[in-house]
Amino acid sequence: MGRSSRPKWTINPKRNQTWDEVIDEVEDHFVESLEDWRKQVGLEKMVLMGHSLGGYFSTCYALKYPERVEKLVLISPAGIAQAPPEQQEPSADKNATPQQVISKDAAQLNAKVQSGTADTLDDAATQNDAGSDSDDSEPPQPRRKIPGWAKYLWDKNVTPMSIVRTIGPFGASLVNSYTTRRFAHLDTPERYDLYDYM
Repeated sequence: MGRSSRPKWTINPKRNQTWDEVIDEVEDHFVESLEDWRKQVGLEKMVLMGHSLGGYFSTCYALKYPERVEKLVLISPAGIAQAPPEQQEPSADKNATPQQVISKDAAQLNAKVQSGTADTLDDAATQNDAGSDSDDSEPPQPRRKIPGWAKYLWDKNVTPMSIVRTIGPFGASLVNSYTTRRFAHLDTPERYDLYDYM
């Protein structure tokens, strides 16, 4: 959550460490900090919700401690791989409303159940997903090259917000002017909340 404590970051890449080892170490850092918190609070099971990168780490936690997670809710999770082409749904008509898309999908599922090719809606949905071809999917975007200085700073745990935090009152002034300009359409109390959050 936005105003929770910030555990000290102690991970530094080692010289001969592979990316898989770095990823395992980072995942472990966040998963174990959540597990330590769960123990301290005294929860046996929880509904775990993760947004963006939190969705990725929530998934890692649920995989490691499934007995502690009653439900897992992922909201726009980062790092969750895109489904392979054979499992992706075909591109919907770009002009179709959500209601039209839902109606079309429901009609397809119903037709499979009615025709007897599927015993349940779950079976029909699985068949529908497996049978979809998405030849018209977009080609992968080329990866942008990260400048060497940015990679160096990132490896040393220097982020834009860590710089803002270290420059004291001047950093707070920068954040205030940014939120005032960027979120001018919001009410003043909402802008103040965003300023406090950042």
